[in-house]
Amino acid sequence: MSDPYESYVFDHSRGWMSLDIYYEPGLNVATLHHTGHISVKQGDSRYADTWIDRLQDCKPIALHTFLVEDEKIPALFQPCVYDDRDSPSAVGGSGCLCRKSMADPITGLPVVREHYRTRSGNIESWTYKTITSRGLPEGRTVRSLIVDKHEFWMRDDESELHFLPRTDSSGYGIGYGGGGPYALCQMIEQLVESDGANSTPVRWRDKPNGALLAWARNDEISHQGEYTIKELRSLIR
Repeated sequence: MSDPYESYVFDHSRGWMSLDIYYEPGLNVATLHHTGHISVKQGDSRYADTWIDRLQDCKPIALHTFLVEDEKIPALFQPCVYDDRDSPSAVGGSGCLCRKSMADPITGLPVVREHYRTRSGNIESWTYKTITSRGLPEGRTVRSLIVDKHEFWMRDDESELHFLPRTDSSGYGIGYGGGGPYALCQMIEQLVESDGANSTPVRWRDKPNGALLAWARNDEISHQGEYTIKELRSLIR
């Protein structure tokens, strides 16, 4: 494959990539597993904008189709209204519903940028959709965990931002008594125990530390901020 992004994504020796396909020869059965879907908008936070700024345009590949509705797949191949007012994705000459294929140059993960612009132009937004990785690229470790306004991030030892890995069935949360804080605590304990080396999505662990869980479920404090591994360790008592 001539496209370096394609060869990067489909290198199965990289265990931290996010897509698995299981197939048994002779059986017409295949199963697909991917890690959690993520959606952020430009302007959501400084962390989101930092991540968006590093994204690169690329040609659409099969992985991008997992991030759009079936009927919107053709939009991945259509120009934006800013490039062509007669684009099939243009609405009324100045509105737009195009999709743009992009890639995260550090992880190789696919990203789709969704453009929403009304005909009058009074409403316009860019939404970026992707899937989380299984962890950090080889040789990197987690330096800190970030609790953002609407998202959870991790910063690696080269100061690059990544979404906190997850599965679609185990989302994270904080500041309430549901399962989201429980899942977050399990991930925090794993990060602390491995000193930031293991950031793969947690599938099952024993009940989290009581002090840590009480902190995560406390709805009377602001949890937003960046926590080093040392600071996370101090929450476990």
